[in-house]
Amino acid sequence: MKDLVKPDVFGTNRSPLDDFDAKLQTAGRLHPGIMVLTKASLGDQTEITVGKKKTTRSAYAQHLYQRSIDGGAGYQESVKVIQEKCGFKKSPMIPVNVPYFSVRGREFSNPAIADSIFEKYAEVRQDIEPDTPRLYRIPIILPFDNWLTVFPNDFTTYKAGKRTYWSEYDQSGEKRFCLTYPTEPDGRARAWGGRKPMLRRENDGICDPNICPQYQAGECKLKARLLFYVYQIPGAALIDMPTTSLYGMSAIRSSMLMMQAIHGRISGVFRSEPKFYLIKTLDRVSRVVNGKQTLVTQWIPKLETATDMTQMFVEQEQAEALGQQAQALLEDPGAQERVIVPGDEPAPVPHTESPQDDAPMFWGEEVLERETGEIKARAVEEKVVNKQDTDLEDKVLKGLEIIGVSFAQFSAYAETIWGKDWADKPEVIQKAYEQISTSIDSGKADAFKELVLAVKKEGGK
Repeated sequence: MKDLVKPDVFGTNRSPLDDFDAKLQTAGRLHPGIMVLTKASLGDQTEITVGKKKTTRSAYAQHLYQRSIDGGAGYQESVKVIQEKCGFKKSPMIPVNVPYFSVRGREFSNPAIADSIFEKYAEVRQDIEPDTPRLYRIPIILPFDNWLTVFPNDFTTYKAGKRTYWSEYDQSGEKRFCLTYPTEPDGRARAWGGRKPMLRRENDGICDPNICPQYQAGECKLKARLLFYVYQIPGAALIDMPTTSLYGMSAIRSSMLMMQAIHGRISGVFRSEPKFYLIKTLDRVSRVVNGKQTLVTQWIPKLETATDMTQMFVEQEQAEALGQQAQALLEDPGAQERVIVPGDEPAPVPHTESPQDDAPMFWGEEVLERETGEIKARAVEEKVVNKQDTDLEDKVLKGLEIIGVSFAQFSAYAETIWGKDWADKPEVIQKAYEQISTSIDSGKADAFKELVLAVKKEGGK
């Protein structure tokens, strides 16, 4: 019993929920195209009775389709309703490749989100579809820096709407396996943690599309979905966009890897603007038609960026230079400090010796004030009441007050070293506190202030 621990506020202990696979929650779906009625369903003149009236399957299917479109129903919901009410044996709808994206209100937990996306980003392009607003270009924010987390993909086979086979890699990332669920019950009435998958018996469980009967029959496909936030659209849950386009997957992955190589991360924004936009381009791609490779034109979903990539190189170099300058300042307080900005001549920072007391300096007991180029100490009227206060945020704010720097000014400096979310990470706040306190304790608060303010000056050019 002595080894038992209580959950802490940081969630470092285990929970029964850890037995389940963690899944990112989504609030809705963005489609890379649309779905329409098939030629077979439109041409089916079989007579059916609806209520007390007689009509044809084709006429009733068109009525139901239009009603679902006007009502914001999702495409899969529309397929199910039309198939059941009209009696079609096969799916009455088919995906259509178009130059724009689409959203369906009833596919969102809050239909107003779909309306907001359309109202904010739909536009009319006269050269494509005059007088009809469509979603051609959508700014998005990726929530994580691991491209596989925001763009999961695998080979998947569905049968009767249920996933029957899917691919996963081993921990080494070298072998790809084909998984399925066991068909025989294991004797337990309830399976904690969900059903446990097993390796497919055929081919020793190895996933090889070249010899897979489902893949060769077109039943197994490589599928992916992109997870993101739409810029300036409120909501905590993510939105996803599914795709089966191999060309689209490759293009999206390449854009993310390029951004990560240059900027170091794909998540978040750059200069308060989105890094990526979802677009579609018309490309010539290869497809197998009647057993032959044929070139066709298709609208392919891609990620583009409106960011000046060369400026990312410049700012990354500036951040590295400022970080080196700060490190040198803290490691060698006796050295002459310089503000180094790539592209500019090094500007010397005035340095003045300040008298040091033998007694150590503590937070809240002394406040430093700059007067006539010197740092002088003056006693505060009241001492800190709570000596047990370990709140790093308060210590950082007090330290900035001592140095004479506002939080906004220091934040601009901190973002160049630790990123825009530096204030959300306790370990980074600790590093900031150490820099501030070291500069004060070593009598270099004046020089550190000049270093912090230099970032603001450079950013304002």
